[in-house]
Amino acid sequence: MQSKPYSPVEGVQAEANMAMLEAASARRRAKAPGTKLLQEPMPTLRESIPTKIICDQALDGYLRAFEPMFRILHVPSFMSEPYGKL
Repeated sequence: MQSKPYSPVEGVQAEANMAMLEAASARRRAKAPGTKLLQEPMPTLRESIPTKIICDQALDGYLRAFEPMFRILHVPSFMSEPYGKL
């Protein structure tokens, strides 16, 4: 972003530089040895997943309505994955 490293900058570029330095610092801290990782960043995630019956109905509706037009999933690979790997 700069033609010369560590050159003085002003305005929006200075704000962008500060944001990039903060992000780089956060990345280094996260990668540091001994950094504790969150075991469950969203502890209520499992409770928010609908039952298997509802998920199967939603999947069936998706496969009938949208997959023929948009081709997002490779259906054979997706269907070969076993349920319950959460």
